Amino acid sequence: MATHERFKRKNVSCEKIERNKEWIKNNPHLAKMKENQLDWYKIEVFGDNHDKVAKDLHEALKKSGFLENYPLFKIRIDPM
Repeated sequence: MATHERFKRKNVSCEKIERNKEWIKNNPHLAKMKENQLDWYKIEVFGDNHDKVAKDLHEALKKSGFLENYPLFKIRIDPM
């Protein structure tokens, strides 16, 4: 049976995150999240070497510029 762990990693600040934070600030009665929750995303890793996989994935997403263009809420990975 595969095990899994969840990790929180810091999102790279970008225009989309700032716009969403502003919307949450202006519409607190409609928002499902708090502003500071947008600063982080969750990586859920299945299998082995949870910490190393999460760390390597986060570094790859940062270096490639992916997080600047597509901020994340959650990502699930099941490596081989």
